Amino acid sequence: GLVLEASGAALELRDVPEGVYDFGVRPEDILIDEAGGMEGTLKVVETLGNEKIVILDFGGVTLTARCAPGARTVVGETLRFSFDLARCHLFGSDGRRVDLSA
Repeated sequence: GLVLEASGAALELRDVPEGVYDFGVRPEDILIDEAGGMEGTLKVVETLGNEKIVILDFGGVTLTARCAPGARTVVGETLRFSFDLARCHLFGSDGRRVDLSA
């Protein structure tokens, strides 16, 4: 399987050949969760009426996520999160999406 590593955290994707991939995730598929297996430093919080948009530094990678308006978000603090892997995407070096449903 393939192991994605960043900022000391690792995700294992079974049945994916080893190689170089781009990892794609939408902001709504990054789950802000105290029990999440990943963590990033909160850089920006934009409070909208029905949600907050947060920007995280994840080991040098910038991630944008959505969360509930009542979520505790303090710039500079560590925020725990996970990915909804069923909704994430991998793209091969040829730019084509890799089917993860198998």
